Amino acid sequence: MKRIVCAVLTGLMCGFAPGAYTANIDDTSVSARLNDFCDVKVFVSKTDDPDLKTFASGKLDGQDVSDCDLSDPSWNRFAAYEVGGYRTRWLLDRVLLLDGIDRLQAASNRADPTAQALLGYAKREGRGVTKDVEGAISLLSRACEAENPQGCLETVYSEYWGRGAPQDVAAALVGFKGLCDQGMGTACDRAGYIISRGEGGVETDLVQANIYFTKACENYSGNGCTKLAHSYKNGTGSPVYEAKAIDTYYRGCRLWEGYACSQLWDTVLATTDETDFFSLQAYMPSLELGCSLGSGSSCFKIGDIYNKGRYGTTRNETIAYYAMAQACKFGQSNGCYNQGSWLISGRGVEADSRKAIEVLRPLCERERPDYQACNNAGSAAYRGIGMAGPDYQLAADFYRKACYFSGMPAACSSMIDMLEDGETQPLQANELSVLRAKMAE
Repeated sequence: MKRIVCAVLTGLMCGFAPGAYTANIDDTSVSARLNDFCDVKVFVSKTDDPDLKTFASGKLDGQDVSDCDLSDPSWNRFAAYEVGGYRTRWLLDRVLLLDGIDRLQAASNRADPTAQALLGYAKREGRGVTKDVEGAISLLSRACEAENPQGCLETVYSEYWGRGAPQDVAAALVGFKGLCDQGMGTACDRAGYIISRGEGGVETDLVQANIYFTKACENYSGNGCTKLAHSYKNGTGSPVYEAKAIDTYYRGCRLWEGYACSQLWDTVLATTDETDFFSLQAYMPSLELGCSLGSGSSCFKIGDIYNKGRYGTTRNETIAYYAMAQACKFGQSNGCYNQGSWLISGRGVEADSRKAIEVLRPLCERERPDYQACNNAGSAAYRGIGMAGPDYQLAADFYRKACYFSGMPAACSSMIDMLEDGETQPLQANELSVLRAKMAE
């Protein structure tokens, strides 16, 4: 069933567990951005996820990959538009997944400029290697001197962020503009961002910012397209052009910016009659692509659609559950809430109290707790499905937090029942009376 769900959600790009890599790379989103079939062939041999392996293998059906030189590192297969438009992190994650940090390090030692740039970024961010800002700056500088685009871009970013160099946003803007003039979309995007926000004492100019976002989008920066589409949608630095917003979000989505896919769906939904199923369903593949690219909001929207059977789809709780699980994995707290709660009831998945608690606990224990999540975690512990048995003490801990801190009637009522049945002991002699009084308020 999971394989069927994967096919519906993301075509060949699926997987619901993070890959076991040193940088905690999500192999789903890496694989979604693979366009070179030789890279796909390497990916099939590297991924630990059996579903991703199956679907990536399917992508190779009918493709002649016999001439692939797999001894050649993946960074030698970067397309020009990827170098100019992709985030450096995306390129690094691909290399870490397909080649590994040791190979990247060895190539950097041989003065390979691309390897130096990627390793410099990795060291500056502590991604896949121990953070070493000083070493990072040296590597990025050498890569830039060899005219490597990522080396130059990240050297400017180091100045922009003040990482390994004094922070100077105005000077960084000059650098970003220069790289933009050379056709680097990611640099155009950041130049537009600085101008749109008036960072570093730069004069805010939304019209000028849109000029740079346009250049970014034209030079394959999905993030630049997304910002330009925001402008068309909201009328910032531009008149409101909803049709242009949709077209530009679509381009951003197809340039692998997952958030653009989510915003595309919202804009289409806001401008389309909800009974026009044909028009709406035409954009659902973009929402599915957004989910595969790591957009939690895209995953959540897919889950909501299939949970309710909206827009002409057939209700499918299994697809809904796995979409919510993906949303949670990508940091969407509402997705975590639904995933955890559905694990208690067995909606779309086998009931599992242990897993439900694992998903709901972080929501309950965060700085601003979700008290409904606390209550539901209490219910999971009380039922004890998939555990050695009910954990009444843990259930009481969750129920008490939801009851005493938010006054939630269901949690207070559950605590009263547990105390009356002797399933837990009162914290103080009159706790039962206090809870009954609280319910009577």
